[in-house]
Amino acid sequence: MVSMRQKILEYFKDVLRENITALALISVEGRVFGALVISEGPSMLKKTIIEVDNTRIPVAIVSRTLLIGDAYYDIVGDYITSYLLFPLNIVYDKNNILTKTVIDTRKRIIDEEVSVLASYGKILSYAVIPIEYFPLKALSIRIRLYGSLGTLTTRILEYVGFNKFKNVLRETYREIIQSIIVGGRLKPIDDHHVKLTDKVLSEPSYKKYIPRIKEKISPIAMSITSFLMDERSTHNQYTRFPVEFVKPHLLIKMREGILGLGDWRVLLEKKYGALEKEGRTSIVHATEIYRAGEKRLVVKQYTSPSSIKWVLASIASILSKKFIVNSWERQYNEYHASILLSSKGFPHRRIIVVDPISAVTVFEYIEGKTLVDLSKNMDKTTETAYKLTGRLLGKLHVNNIVMGDTKPDNYILTKKKKKTMIVPVDLEQVRETNSVEEKAWDIAMFIYFHGIGHTRVPNYYISLIQLFLNEYTNTVRNNKIIVEASKMKYQLPFMYVVPVHNLMQLNNVLRSFAKSLVNQL
Repeated sequence: MVSMRQKILEYFKDVLRENITALALISVEGRVFGALVISEGPSMLKKTIIEVDNTRIPVAIVSRTLLIGDAYYDIVGDYITSYLLFPLNIVYDKNNILTKTVIDTRKRIIDEEVSVLASYGKILSYAVIPIEYFPLKALSIRIRLYGSLGTLTTRILEYVGFNKFKNVLRETYREIIQSIIVGGRLKPIDDHHVKLTDKVLSEPSYKKYIPRIKEKISPIAMSITSFLMDERSTHNQYTRFPVEFVKPHLLIKMREGILGLGDWRVLLEKKYGALEKEGRTSIVHATEIYRAGEKRLVVKQYTSPSSIKWVLASIASILSKKFIVNSWERQYNEYHASILLSSKGFPHRRIIVVDPISAVTVFEYIEGKTLVDLSKNMDKTTETAYKLTGRLLGKLHVNNIVMGDTKPDNYILTKKKKKTMIVPVDLEQVRETNSVEEKAWDIAMFIYFHGIGHTRVPNYYISLIQLFLNEYTNTVRNNKIIVEASKMKYQLPFMYVVPVHNLMQLNNVLRSFAKSLVNQL
């Protein structure tokens, strides 16, 4: 009995009246959905439909020179090589020309997708990437622009379903991914998932951004090719695909939250419904509160104009503290810090979406009051909040975690599971270190910020600060930190924002407390 693939091979030998260089069938689960014929004839590209055993099969007939030209030089807008991304059953291949082209094309495209992911920054070091992400990402761009590819994909998904198609792609690309693992750009997590390596994340910018620029430019060339070949896909056709096909990055699992790539608002609206901006938490924080029904969310924009504060802070504190200034580095650092605090059992503000393209992170909204709000009145609740803050900062320092940005506005008193606690927010300057100087900065910044906005520091502020210091020293049991914090070099950065007499008054509190600790030794 003659097989379908043999019938197709004989059919094209008769039609083309010449030897075929190669023949590949696009097949999934034993069913043929299309065919790619490579001929030795003059440069050409022809599409047709044949009927074999009552099955209509779309076919692309391409000359060898055109195949190689598109595979290595994109002379047809990557249209021909798009077929090479599908699962292929190579029936015939003279001199292994098609086999080599398929391997080279897939590896090139996957390598480019790896570079594009790496260009989003170190935050992708927390990404767990399924193998099938890479071919799906490459296909998702092409099926949006080329109608025949969209139709082909639709037929495959109708037959096997999206999950089965993912499994087939995973097996199809396993060897290609393995070659990239050997090259040191990916590392395996298990049989189905990989991570970006430190090597690829630390590659020179041009190596990562050239593929990203190409990703932006390529659709233009593809669109032109699509128009000239009357291959334009319809909006209705594209929107029928599963959302993970349209947005393959949703298949990537982050350590916490969902990965957004320029679409954080769309992801939130899909999950929670229509968003309505409620207001800003403060101009200094560059965060905004959004409401979706009864749900409230905090959206932080790291490229906000208010980020200039970190440049100014770096200049002012050049002798005592080094800040992270770059917007994307701050975003990564806050994400890393959230994971760090969580792993050590400390409370933190849960991340909902992290979007490195937009430099936006969306956090859960914490019901409660900051120390700034609480300190407007001196009562038991306020005293408790300051004690808890001193204890929390002390425990963080015992674990060699410094906050870097300890202004009172960054601590929220809240209740979780009927337990009163302090939750630290704005973790973009957090770092791990055993440095006494870094820990001293945390103490100094917390105290000196109490002098902002007052002609004179209220007396009850002094009492609250002493409660904070008592709880901190009882937790840390390292008097050197307080003694260090009382030094002049930690005062200087605040001379631009705190009235001098307030600064001197607060420094006297620190010095007196440090002296009492020394006397106890």
